[in-house]
Amino acid sequence: ISEVDNLFMGEVRVKDHGDKVNEEMADRFNVDKDKKALPETILFTTADGTLTEVARYGGDYSVDNLRLFIASKSGVYLKLEGCIKEMDTLADKFSRATSKEDREKVLFAAESWAKEKGEDALVYVKIMKAALETGKEGVEKEKARIEKVMDNKAS
Repeated sequence: ISEVDNLFMGEVRVKDHGDKVNEEMADRFNVDKDKKALPETILFTTADGTLTEVARYGGDYSVDNLRLFIASKSGVYLKLEGCIKEMDTLADKFSRATSKEDREKVLFAAESWAKEKGEDALVYVKIMKAALETGKEGVEKEKARIEKVMDNKAS
């Protein structure tokens, strides 16, 4: 996340004993100070010149989950391990395509990119081919199938 321009991520610790450091800040941003509710991530924007809350996240704090949260709520591309930006963009277009003809056009572009990007990019093409007829539903089904295969390989 640190390599992304125009994105700052900070941490503010809230103590619940002794000198209750940052309690005012927690109150200002309506952060529940109960330890079970922490940590909490708040994503802000200053697009219109004022600080505006975009979204909150209090789930599993893995690097991949935080990247996914920030990317999905901010529109900033944050590469996940094993992903290729151009192929991610095409996969998004593929999943949003409303007709088979549109999906075929995106698939054609993905096959061209895959020739340049190598074996990792072929996974994208395989998923798109498997989901060509059904669109987003097919993408989700194929993704689940691949994750199951990968889990079996890992065990």
